[in-house]
Amino acid sequence: MRTLPLIALSLSALSLAACSTAIEAVKGPELAPIGYPAALVPVEQAYLPEPTSASANSLWRTGARSFFGDQRARRVGDILTVAKIGRAV
Repeated sequence: MRTLPLIALSLSALSLAACSTAIEAVKGPELAPIGYPAALVPVEQAYLPEPTSASANSLWRTGARSFFGDQRARRVGDILTVAKIGRAV
């Protein structure tokens, strides 16, 4: 009964020993030389055009000083929400 674990241990040690030699274990892996990553970037770069201004249907009005300022309806065409409270007689 005692020989079975000894055989299993021997076989596992033998299979692990076949993975690398003692010189490779001490020396370590061979690494590629370090390169300069800027050489991999293409020389010609494309620039995107400037974004267009906001449209007339946008929340941001052209010439408005603040988006979070006073936003009460004061011009013709501003949208109002009316809340009805109570019962109609």
